[in-house]
Amino acid sequence: MAKAAKAKAKRSATAKPVTARVLLRGLAQLQEQRGLDELVLLGALCEVIAGHPPTARQALTRIQGMLDDAGIR
Repeated sequence: MAKAAKAKAKRSATAKPVTARVLLRGLAQLQEQRGLDELVLLGALCEVIAGHPPTARQALTRIQGMLDDAGIR
């Protein structure tokens, strides 16, 4: 049991954060490779984020703030 916990801790410690640019590039590659519509990708991304409600609420708040800061109403 301790071995599994150590392996999980090691994986978590080495995980690199994903920047918006890297995420966007990966989504663009998926779109091109699979011939997906933008709404399909947006829906999939929403499904993933909604799987963790605190993250989903934070994401929505941050998006609203970014749009407000840019003057987009």
